[in-house]
Amino acid sequence: MLPVLAVWANVHGSVLLGIAVCVAVLGLRAWGSARRRAWRPAAADAAPALDVAPYVRPVADGRHALHLMVEGVHCGGCVRRIERALAADPAVVTARVNLTTRRLAITWQGGQEIARRLMAVLSGLGFRAVPYDPEQLRSGEEAAERQLLRAMAVAGFAAGNVMLLSVSLWAGDFQGMGAATRALLHWFSALIALPAVVYAGRPFFASAWQALRHARRPRIHVFLATSDIHLHYKLRITREQCIAQAFEAVRYAATLCPDIEFSPEDASRTDLEFLCSVTEAVVEAGATTVNIPDTVGYTIPTEMSRIIGAVCKRVEGKNAVISVHCHNDLGMAVANSLAGVMGGARQIECTINGIGERAGNAALEEIVMTLRIRADHMPFTTSVQTKQIYPSSEMLTKLTGQGVQVNKAVVGRNAFAHEAGIHQDGMLKDRRTYEIMRAEDVGAPWNPLVLGKHSGRHAVQRRCADLGFTVEGTELIEVYRTLMAIADDRKVLTDQDIRAAIAALGSEHPTTAAAHHDAIDPFDTPSAAAHHAIHESGYGHGV
Repeated sequence: MLPVLAVWANVHGSVLLGIAVCVAVLGLRAWGSARRRAWRPAAADAAPALDVAPYVRPVADGRHALHLMVEGVHCGGCVRRIERALAADPAVVTARVNLTTRRLAITWQGGQEIARRLMAVLSGLGFRAVPYDPEQLRSGEEAAERQLLRAMAVAGFAAGNVMLLSVSLWAGDFQGMGAATRALLHWFSALIALPAVVYAGRPFFASAWQALRHARRPRIHVFLATSDIHLHYKLRITREQCIAQAFEAVRYAATLCPDIEFSPEDASRTDLEFLCSVTEAVVEAGATTVNIPDTVGYTIPTEMSRIIGAVCKRVEGKNAVISVHCHNDLGMAVANSLAGVMGGARQIECTINGIGERAGNAALEEIVMTLRIRADHMPFTTSVQTKQIYPSSEMLTKLTGQGVQVNKAVVGRNAFAHEAGIHQDGMLKDRRTYEIMRAEDVGAPWNPLVLGKHSGRHAVQRRCADLGFTVEGTELIEVYRTLMAIADDRKVLTDQDIRAAIAALGSEHPTTAAAHHDAIDPFDTPSAAAHHAIHESGYGHGV
């Protein structure tokens, strides 16, 4: 059985090798070179400017109209940009783009010469106008469909043949297949898979570039897993195949976009020497940023600093930025991100409120404020406007419906709140005694005195004064005792509790009109009362 299997594998592999070479030579070089211009978006100024005068038509009341087809329109964002830019011209009456047909219809008040001005605006946005021709539109769509079908066919062919070779390898494990035969079959698999991956992936990279080409700072992000567990069980490729695939993908993406980021997925569990080899390869291929992800939140700060240091050393002088992307599975995403910066990283991928897969990602607000507060140890700056941190956190909470825990650093309900009497006394004298940053610095409202069973009389008196009540001496003592009795049953005292305690003593004497209205707690939203149980259990944004 073994000799027959080995002969079949070698013969079959030889045939596949010939096909792979044909694909590589004919498909990737000859055909790819001939069709590269079709895949790669052409710049707006690459072709001569269209003389629009023959297409301008007069309409009623001294107006003129122009109907053309716009190349490069792929989404509603493109339509909006074009329509807004053209409508900004004072002569334009209407400017409409049909996303399906790519048809641009403009009407303006004035002479034909205005058409050239409008075409200059369109060209400045990066789009090129051509005569409206439905047949040209259909032929272009059909060509794109054929490209995609060819890519899918090549990918399917390669996947099927690699699977057959994998069956041979699997069967060989039970028949005593030699190491040389196994290595040969692995190389055959690589010769099939690598050209197919590059060929089949090109339309998808081109599609990504089409969506990004008009961005202010376009970037294509390419990633591939590099840890042995991912290579063996998920991708079923060797380390050599991994490096080759990453290199080819980045090299092709670099022909489309000048800014390429590459991420070796599960980098924290990747062999460090191999990780450095992958990094070298993708930087050589054109990557301008290499992002090192702790995909499963596995690493610790000292290890992350060592990994980033080794990667930075390997690509030193090659003009590549090293980045970190940390998950919070062990609660160390922020610490690992900062350790990466200390190791040499100059980009951190993070999220507001730390939202993300599973336990989340590194929290932007914690990273930014740590760099700001501890600049003595970490002399790095960001361009984040810190006063927008809390409003951004609040907005994200409303959009997602996912609140943050009340004791969340920087943006939590209790981040700038103090209940203990000793803390409250210090805060009333100098807030620096118990605050390392101000709520105003992150755009949060400041209401530091949380009344509860640990609060002192000074805090109660201060809150009464804020509500417009003057209580002193024995009245203050009685109000304080009443409130502490209430606090034994629940954690937090409210303004309504204070009013009730004062009213029970018959000593309600407001000093301001504000006392006749419910005080607004700046940490509460209208939905806070309805979700009181959620807040008590430790969740909810509380803003």
